[in-house]
Amino acid sequence: MMRDAGRVRPALLADTEEGIILYLPESMGDERAKQDFANTARLIAVAYRATAVAFVMESWARFARPRRPLDSTPPSQYPDREECVVISVETRKRQTTKMLMISRDGAGVFAGFTLPSVPEVSGFRGRFAEIMPPKPPGAKNVTMARQLLQLMGVEPENRGFNPMWN
Repeated sequence: MMRDAGRVRPALLADTEEGIILYLPESMGDERAKQDFANTARLIAVAYRATAVAFVMESWARFARPRRPLDSTPPSQYPDREECVVISVETRKRQTTKMLMISRDGAGVFAGFTLPSVPEVSGFRGRFAEIMPPKPPGAKNVTMARQLLQLMGVEPENRGFNPMWN
């Protein structure tokens, strides 16, 4: 996607008994759309009894620099922000987040990925964290979540992904 479009479309992958479910939000243009994506992901995790979920999305990051304290400015508004792709995988017991820094050439065209020059991310907090319910959902909650998704017009796809293909 980066080579073809120059960006990564946000995606949720949910590992379920029915196979791997893919959900691509319509938009991530504002705060409400981002919150809707996170809430829809939570519903999908319940509706399909996910055993794991993974988010893939572009983001901005900022890192502490020597003699420059971090303040509360959001990374998206920070002049030294860095572009990255975040891959966050969550099960009921564990969460892992990886960052790939986006390199671009002088014309702004995608040139590749690099690893961040900071220690590994130890946790991921915010709207896209704690997507998995703490316990497997019961039949009543599964039914309710599927009905809500249907009312919202959300139809996640099972694309027949096979993890053994990688």
